[in-house]
Amino acid sequence: MNLLQKFHEVIFKPNQTFKEISERPEWKKVLIVLLIGVAVYSFLIGPYKAKDSADMLRNNVKLQEKIGVEKFEKLIERTENPTLLSRIFHSFLFVPVITIIGLLISSSVIFGISRLFSHQGDFKCLFSSFLHANFIHLILGNIVRLCIVFLKKSSLITTSLAIFFPKISFPSTSFLILNQFDFFYIWTLLVLAFGIFYIFKITFKKSLLIIFIFWVIKSIVYIFVEYIWFHFIIGIS
Repeated sequence: MNLLQKFHEVIFKPNQTFKEISERPEWKKVLIVLLIGVAVYSFLIGPYKAKDSADMLRNNVKLQEKIGVEKFEKLIERTENPTLLSRIFHSFLFVPVITIIGLLISSSVIFGISRLFSHQGDFKCLFSSFLHANFIHLILGNIVRLCIVFLKKSSLITTSLAIFFPKISFPSTSFLILNQFDFFYIWTLLVLAFGIFYIFKITFKKSLLIIFIFWVIKSIVYIFVEYIWFHFIIGIS
């Protein structure tokens, strides 16, 4: 089964697909495709992200007072007009490395939670299943997000419940909470439940419970980290 077919099967036949993955795990080619996908996505939205970041900096009065007007203006200039080399470095090195770390941490947490329910299964099968499930979040989801970015000409977009509340500003606490209900990420976790079901030989209800516990933990961590980053480190309120 080639990767394009797997992509199709993950979306339309997750039960059968993850049964096969649990028996014959494969992760190297899938990981490469995901990393190329996130790198290209990051590079394409780069100009819009640079503009949005510069706009947020302009409203950061505290930072301007802290570093002075001259340094502040130079910081905005560098942020809004990054060099091609820095964009390539960020998109094709930094982003893939962060993505790998995130995938490994998430897989490890899910594996640890699953171990509370079963002593069967191994990490390689789970990691492979998680990578395949992320075809939805990191490939299909990013294609949709990229289209929205091009239409809105802004990187400040969402495919979560926050899209139904346009008056909620980024990065308010309400936005950070609603943003955890990303349609593509939840879809990813739901199809992963099939993989957990086959890998750890447990009931599907327990598999869904594992997914729910992981999502709650992940959401709490993300909300906390993003809140600290935006409101205290960057100083955006």
